[in-house]
Amino acid sequence: MMRYLLALVIFCCTTFSSQKLSAQEWTQSFSDSLTPTYPEWVQPVVDGQDASMLATVSYEIKAPAGSEGLLLHLLFTELEGGFLRIYWKSGDASETLSDNLYEGISMSNQRSLLISKEVMKTGGVLTIQASQQSLKVQRIHWSWLKTVLVLSPEEQEAKLISSLGVPLKLADVSGNDLPVAEDLWRDRVVTAQLTEKAERIEQGVLFEVELAAVPELARIECQINGLPLSQALVLWVNGKRAGLVFPKVPNLSDMGYLKLADGSLSYLGWRNVAAIISPTLLQAGVNQIQFSVGDGEEPLSALALKDLKLQLSYPSEPPAPETVAPPNPDNPPAL
Repeated sequence: MMRYLLALVIFCCTTFSSQKLSAQEWTQSFSDSLTPTYPEWVQPVVDGQDASMLATVSYEIKAPAGSEGLLLHLLFTELEGGFLRIYWKSGDASETLSDNLYEGISMSNQRSLLISKEVMKTGGVLTIQASQQSLKVQRIHWSWLKTVLVLSPEEQEAKLISSLGVPLKLADVSGNDLPVAEDLWRDRVVTAQLTEKAERIEQGVLFEVELAAVPELARIECQINGLPLSQALVLWVNGKRAGLVFPKVPNLSDMGYLKLADGSLSYLGWRNVAAIISPTLLQAGVNQIQFSVGDGEEPLSALALKDLKLQLSYPSEPPAPETVAPPNPDNPPAL
């Protein structure tokens, strides 16, 4: 047993050392009072306020050889009516990568932004700017991508693999608002998008969808922000309780984890939620969907939802009955 544990420790240390030497990832914490040690591919240029009195921080970026793009994960606090934008400058050319990472929820948020290798080319300066005198950014995680996968032609959407091995859709890393996805039919299953943007729902928000017929199976999914790790949501369909749903617990390497002063663990950012809905709760016509916090728990001060989708499975059309001619006594079938 001891020999196994020793081998495991040696393996872990070797792994961590190779990661440190490769320097393909780096997390910057803005709450740390110590001066950060920057990797060779990112160096600070400006840290403070520009002439317009907006909080601004800039970095000179040089892409490592063989990289397919730079993925940024930003953890920040939204202020009402504000913005957090990111732009890129190379020589005399500049490009806005994100007009505003804020989603209009005025609470802690976590967003990702992909900077493609075509944008970076031979290097340049990345600037992050906020609408106030403080960035309100807690952490930035930088990771270089080496693998880009493409989904099947039916989905028409690129899929990237993060450093944690998590698939990322283009909508998750664009940094800008994308058009609302159209209903997607595949065989007998339809997926319908019910929301256009992120919304605060702690006061109770009804989402409506009209169905032509009751499906055989139904599934709902969304992303939730602001729910404590120990709590669940109650799903309501047409005023009836559909059950408890628990958001997915993110990988422990996710930078959204935060240890509070009392020693408890919190998470800042979006978490995926999915649940089956009993078809008996649905009806032809208008259906209402709503979320609330778990039984006996205090209402939350801030709870947001986005990317709400309803997936329905309908029975296939029965085949047309085969027409059988009546027997003809004058022409009996051959034996």
